[in-house]
Amino acid sequence: MPVQFYFSDLRVEIPSPWAFLPTPGRNQYLVLEWNVRGARPAEAPPILLPNPMTPADFPFLVHIPQAFMLNSAIVDVKFRIHNGTPNSPSFDESEVVTIRIDRDAPGGGALLPPAIFPI
Repeated sequence: MPVQFYFSDLRVEIPSPWAFLPTPGRNQYLVLEWNVRGARPAEAPPILLPNPMTPADFPFLVHIPQAFMLNSAIVDVKFRIHNGTPNSPSFDESEVVTIRIDRDAPGGGALLPPAIFPI
């Protein structure tokens, strides 16, 4: 992930609609799941989706909080669409997208060899 994205929320575009969009009287919540490999998954706060939504509302924009990107990690990111409440057992799930956050200095803390310049 380029360094410019380390200092603000990460913009995520959801390109296409899922099977059943919110309609009047039927709320849905989007929950981003942030799964750092080797750690427990974390969730961003649920987002109440606009109601109603249509395919014309896509791509739909959400943001991953900058606080999630403070350390170097390989992260599997996906989202869930929950029906009715943010913790409903009825949900649709996206595919996983893997990102790498590299905040380590060159050499990973080891002493770097001297630069060799051609003569």
